[in-house]
Amino acid sequence: MRKSFLVFLLLLIKLTHAQVLDPAKEWFQLENFFDQESIEKNRISAIHIEALNKKDGEKIGSESQFLHYNFNEDFLLKDCFKSIPLKGGEDTARVYFEYNKEHLLVKKSEINGPFHFSYLFNYKEEVISKEVKIDEQSSNHDTIYKRFFQCEKTDSSLIIKSLNDNGKAYKTTEIIYNSFGKIKKERVNFSRGQNYIEKRFTYENGKLVQSEKTSYFHKLEKHKKVFSYSQGKFDYVYHYQNDQLIKKLAFTYNESGLISAVIERNYEEKSIRIFRFLYEVL
Repeated sequence: MRKSFLVFLLLLIKLTHAQVLDPAKEWFQLENFFDQESIEKNRISAIHIEALNKKDGEKIGSESQFLHYNFNEDFLLKDCFKSIPLKGGEDTARVYFEYNKEHLLVKKSEINGPFHFSYLFNYKEEVISKEVKIDEQSSNHDTIYKRFFQCEKTDSSLIIKSLNDNGKAYKTTEIIYNSFGKIKKERVNFSRGQNYIEKRFTYENGKLVQSEKTSYFHKLEKHKKVFSYSQGKFDYVYHYQNDQLIKKLAFTYNESGLISAVIERNYEEKSIRIFRFLYEVL
């Protein structure tokens, strides 16, 4: 009995490390939405995701889009690419990331068609203190904006006041953590009007089982995601908008226990989207 429990525990730990996607983040963006521990444990150096679309009553389209993510020697996201369909062909959007020795993001560069912007980040005691956006295509590399941040940090909370070039606060972000250091609540209040964004996260046995996002920009909008697991891995994700189910995601896995595909059913668009995963490992 003790031996069987130990085998089960080791299997569960292995499957947990195969999670790959971070449920607290928005997936399939040109940003880091991966579970860092899983990327490190599986020594993943690159992830290629092919996206195929299918409308109800039609065959899977022959054309596909792709997302590609490369990780550096510390298994931090180094760069990512996204194909963009155009008339008569396609283009590629690219994003590059640079970090300091504490693994904090210090530079992000975005290249999309004729546009090329860089974002520079400064920190104080590992909390962001300044952000600068630069137009790399301009002759003098013009600064588009500067943002400054005033932060108050405790063991269970972080409050960030965002200031514009004139030193005036335009938004305040409050983050509350649970006893395990995971985000329990995040609220952004904007200075103008009553606009806000609030996110709440519910955990069971250390796993995120529900996330709720409420936003108000002239009208109230609610989103909720419910995560179900099987043997420590994603089974299904249900996405609700204003209490109506709009999407359902299902997962398949390869022999290594890593996600091989995510099948997204979109009830509003009456379509299915399939994300196929390919990995490069060290």
